[in-house]
Parts: sequence; C-alpha cells; structure tokens
Amino acid sequence: MSRSYLTVLFKQSTGITIWSYLVEVRMNQAKLMLLDQQLKIYQVANLVGYENSEHFSKLFKEYFGVTPKEYRRLVELNVE
Repeated sequence: MSRSYLTVLFKQSTGITIWSYLVEVRMNQAKLMLLDQQLKIYQVANLVGYENSEHFSKLFKEYFGVTPKEYRRLVELNVE
C-alpha cells in the first residue's frame, strides 16, 4: 500500500487528513501534560513531537485559542 493511497483512504474514512489527526492527538496530549506544573513548556513540546517550542506554542494557540502558558494560568485559576 502506498503512502498516497493510505492518505486518501484515511481522509475518505475520517473526513480529515492524517496530518490534522496527528496535530489533534499531539495537542490533546500536550493539554494533559501541561497540567503537570513540573514539566516546562519546551519539555511538553518535545514530548509530543515538536523540537521547536515556539512553533509548538503557535500551533497550540491556533488550536485552543490560548498559549500553553495562558492555558496553565487558566487551569490554575479554575482549580483555586
């Protein structure tokens, strides 16, 4: 099975691209990891597959509407 055929099948089956799915999985995992205040944001970025933490922060903001730092602050305010 070729990569392009698999890509087409995935899109037909799910309605989204493999890349979009991968970003979704990474962002949701990052959101969970950001709850652990011991992990630095650059560490979370690395753990979910991004070497560049600035790129990760930009994608996170596009996906959730807030930066990872802002997300942590919001979660912290809701817990207290």
